[in-house]
Amino acid sequence: MKKVTLLLIIWAYSLAIYAQDGLDSSLLSREWVVDYISPIWLESGIRQYHFDDKVYKYNGKNYYNLVYYNVDKPNQVFNTQEYYRSKDRKTWLLIDTTEILLEDYTLNVGDTMRSGNNYLFKSDFIVLAKDTVYFLDGKPRLQYSYYCSQFSSLNTFTLVEGISYMGHIYGQKYFCSAIDPQYQIDVRCYYENGLQVFRRPEVINCYEKKILRPEHVWITKKNSFWHPTYKYNRYRISLETVELNQKNYRKLLQSNDSLGTDWGPTRYLMRELEGKVWLYDTSYKIEYLKVDMNLLLGDTLISYSNAWRQIITEVDTVVLNDGLIRKILIKKCNERWVEGVGSYFNFFNNVPTCAFDVTKEYLVCFYEGNQQLIVPPNGESCFVYTTNTSEDLSSSIDIWPNPVIDVIHLKGLISHEYQYSVINQVGQIVKNGNVVDDQSIDIGDLHSGIYFIRLINGKQNTSIRFIKN
Repeated sequence: MKKVTLLLIIWAYSLAIYAQDGLDSSLLSREWVVDYISPIWLESGIRQYHFDDKVYKYNGKNYYNLVYYNVDKPNQVFNTQEYYRSKDRKTWLLIDTTEILLEDYTLNVGDTMRSGNNYLFKSDFIVLAKDTVYFLDGKPRLQYSYYCSQFSSLNTFTLVEGISYMGHIYGQKYFCSAIDPQYQIDVRCYYENGLQVFRRPEVINCYEKKILRPEHVWITKKNSFWHPTYKYNRYRISLETVELNQKNYRKLLQSNDSLGTDWGPTRYLMRELEGKVWLYDTSYKIEYLKVDMNLLLGDTLISYSNAWRQIITEVDTVVLNDGLIRKILIKKCNERWVEGVGSYFNFFNNVPTCAFDVTKEYLVCFYEGNQQLIVPPNGESCFVYTTNTSEDLSSSIDIWPNPVIDVIHLKGLISHEYQYSVINQVGQIVKNGNVVDDQSIDIGDLHSGIYFIRLINGKQNTSIRFIKN
C-alpha cells in the first residue's frame, strides 16, 4: 500500500512539474499551409508546418519542435530546429540556447513586449491596437497591432491569437532587424484539430492533401446483396480524437438527413499517418489499412491479411474542381485512390475495396467546406438538394435574391413566426433566430458557398437551398 501511495505521489508531482514548466499540448493541434520564397537560395513553393509531438527538454523546460514538409513531397519532413512552449497565453521560441518571447496576449494598448535579452534578439514591441476577431470556427481571438521600437511606428504588423503573425508563422519574424530574412512566409490557411480556421481571401485552395479533415464531407450511394436498392449516406470525421491502443483516432460520423444536420457515430474509427488511412472496426476489434498513397506502380497493399491483397496497376494525376493536381492510384479492379479524398469504393466499411460481390458503396460527391470538389457523373444527385419536410412548405415560400450577396428576403410564411437556421454543407448551423413573413435576414458575414435555410413552425418545417456570393 505504501508503494502504491508513493507511486501516486510521484505521478502527481510529475504532472505538476509538467504544468509548471509551460508544456501546452494545444500547440500540437496547430497546422499552417504557407507560401514561402527564399531570395538567398532562389527557392519558392508551398509548405505545411506543424509541431512534432516529441518533447524537447532544455534548462528545466519542455518544448515542441516545429517541422515542415513541401506539399509536392509530403513524405519528406524537415526540422526547423526551432522549439516552442506556451503557457498563460504566452509563447516562447528557443533557438540554440536563447529563449525569445513571441506572443503575449495579456498586454494592453501602449504596453511593451520585450522579446529577448540577447543583443541580436533584443526587440521591444509596442502595442498600437487590440481587438477581437472571428474566423471560420467562430471562436473569438485577440488581435494585436505592433510596431518595433527600433523603427518607425508606421512599420506595423499584426498578431492573432493561435494563428500568430497574419503573414508570418512563428519564428520567421521573431525580432526587429534590418537584416533581410533567409526566406519570407505568408500564411495561406490555418488549421486547429484538423479543422480549417483561416484562409487568406485571395487563396483558392490550401494545397493540403490530408484525407481525414473535419471539414471534408463524403456523399456515397450504397447497396448490397440483401438490400439491392441504393441508399445515400453522408460521412464526416469528428473534431475530437479517441485514444485506443496508444493510437489517436477520429470517429466516423454518418448522416442520412438530406442536409447533414443530424450526425451520429458509426461503429468505425479512422486515423491517418504519412499518407496512410486506417479504419478500425470496434465491433470486431480489427484495423484495416484502407489507403496508402505512398505505393508505386506494381506495389501491393495488404489491407488486413494476405487474402486482402491489392496491386497498383496505374499511377497518374487528376485535377478536381479546386484546380489542385492530385496523385491518383488505380488498382487492378479499377478502384481509385485520390490524394486528399481517399478511396472511391467501400472506403467507410470493412469490406475490401475491390470486393463488390457483397457490398457496393461508391463515392458520389466530395466537399471541402462549402466547395464541391467532386461532381457526380451523368447529372446524378448529390443528395443535398432534396427537401426534408414533414409538410412541404417550400412551394409557397419565396426567397430572393438567389444568389445573394448580403441580405435574403422571405415571403409566403403562412404562420406568425418561424425559427430559422442557416446551415452550411458540412452540416454546421452558422446562423439562427426567429423570422416572420416579409422579413429579411442579414447573411453578409458568411463566406461564399452553398447554404440551406431551414424554417420550423411546430410540426411544419422546410429547407430551401440558396447560394451566397
